[in-house]
Amino acid sequence: WLLAGGGGGGGGVPSSSTSAADEECVATALGHACHLISLMAKYSLLHLRFTPIPIASKSYMRDPSILATRSNAKDGSDFPL
Repeated sequence: WLLAGGGGGGGGVPSSSTSAADEECVATALGHACHLISLMAKYSLLHLRFTPIPIASKSYMRDPSILATRSNAKDGSDFPL
């Protein structure tokens, strides 16, 4: 609804002059989508190539094919949404 232009604004894609509240709203929507994908994969018994890690607005995808070393152990294989 929000990304489809239902928010009363112009279009559905955020422009370069977005406010912090808009960015938080988009991050929250992506977090909900990540959670939905992880639940759908779990109940469908599907193995996803990238593991979704749903943490509300700070969700990210993890690539298990990248080996974690000491230099990139924190975020070398994690990709924020």
